Amino acid sequence: MLVADTFRPAMFVALNTYSKPENKTRSVTLIRLAINLGFSAGPAVGGLIITSLGYSGLFWVDGVICVLATLLLINVLHLKKARVLDEIKIENPKSIFLDKAFWIFFVGMFVFGFIFLQYFSTMPLYYKDIHHLTELEIGLLMGMNGFFIFLLEMPLITWLEKSKYIKEFLMFFWSTTYVVKFCSN
Repeated sequence: MLVADTFRPAMFVALNTYSKPENKTRSVTLIRLAINLGFSAGPAVGGLIITSLGYSGLFWVDGVICVLATLLLINVLHLKKARVLDEIKIENPKSIFLDKAFWIFFVGMFVFGFIFLQYFSTMPLYYKDIHHLTELEIGLLMGMNGFFIFLLEMPLITWLEKSKYIKEFLMFFWSTTYVVKFCSN
């Protein structure tokens, strides 16, 4: 998870550079949409590749696609200088070790990341050993979750932006619902 999340600081700098301030919520949602589409299509396509080309084919297809994505990024993205968001300088900054809100967030992200990593590592084995599914069936089954998020997230965000409820209440409600649902499974 440490290596997988190293893109996040650069992603938010790019978001501040290339996105207008009034579009930041939609930009973050679009990034999440792309990630969820990847999590949706990735297992299904991975299952197809493993079924047809084997695990070594999966390695080569992933490598070629990464090189092509890098070339596309270099040729399509026009470099801009990052905007300075504010000029406020804090004279006596608070130590990160004393920032309770940061540590609560950090522990929460670690727990969710750990659970997420365990889910994607152990669920395929469970599906294969207990339910005797093939790699293709496992990929399709795991891809459905991301696909439903892909389909529903943007309309939900649009509805939430227009809703009369305060955003803090909605964030608390949805995160609590998610935790209760996750713990009940």
